[in-house]
Amino acid sequence: ARRQVCALARQHGSEVLLAVVPRLLTQILPEASEAPLGPAVWGDTYLVLPEALGRRRYRQLLTEASLEPVTYEGRQTLSLATLLADFPVALLEGEGSDS
Repeated sequence: ARRQVCALARQHGSEVLLAVVPRLLTQILPEASEAPLGPAVWGDTYLVLPEALGRRRYRQLLTEASLEPVTYEGRQTLSLATLLADFPVALLEGEGSDS
């Protein structure tokens, strides 16, 4: 599933916005009626964050969930199973500073 997601980060000063959207879903969803949500679809797939963006919490603007990066294979990441658990896209706002 790692190639079935596209992410874009924009940073202006201390403000950060991160958008995450699934792509090529027919490759991972056998039934077109299934939603691309949660661990059943994304398993242990992680979005690797650039170093400067991995040191802050994020708020999922569409669900109001608060997310904190986790270390996975030595890098700061966000779990796609968590990011895309309730809604098929994620729009995240960085909370706090990057220090």
